[in-house]
Amino acid sequence: GTSGSIILEVDVFSSGNYLNHALVTGTAPSGTEVSDISTDGSDPDPDGDGDPTNNDDPTPIDVPCILHLTCPSDFTVSADEDECHWTSLTGTLSVDTSSNCITALTYEISGATIASGSGNASGEVLNVGVNTVCYTYFEVADPANSLECCFTVTVTDDQAPTITCPADIEVSVDDGECSAEVVLEEPGFEDNCDV
Repeated sequence: GTSGSIILEVDVFSSGNYLNHALVTGTAPSGTEVSDISTDGSDPDPDGDGDPTNNDDPTPIDVPCILHLTCPSDFTVSADEDECHWTSLTGTLSVDTSSNCITALTYEISGATIASGSGNASGEVLNVGVNTVCYTYFEVADPANSLECCFTVTVTDDQAPTITCPADIEVSVDDGECSAEVVLEEPGFEDNCDV
């Protein structure tokens, strides 16, 4: 998690130039033991740094940036009607993220579609085929502290092509022949993807 334990011990002294002793010890989320000591009743320099004037200075606790990133599972979706692609809707390409620091999120799409950007990839148009969506979630202050996850979106063309045949043709045979030369029209066809 992002929290640790803190123990505060206070001893009160009735004599001397320094009237109290406060010691705080704890464990940072990373597991590092930390402590902070204030003015001691019997020792003018309890932190032992040779400076008796800084005993009330707080000890900084370095809390590491903890990242969490989860991608959705691979999934398959049909292309948009009359199109050779699928337009992702809000949230369909989203990932779950959390952290205790300032972060950024980027994505890169490869395969049937080539695209990249920052933030959420939802809204991108993915071509028919296998698309690999990869996210990188990183700490802004230290981009090397990062996580990556990927998933695939397979867009399928489930819309059958249409074909239109030319009208029936009726011709007479040539005089003295048992056959006739006929010019056939090409059929018409359409498809949402190339055929």
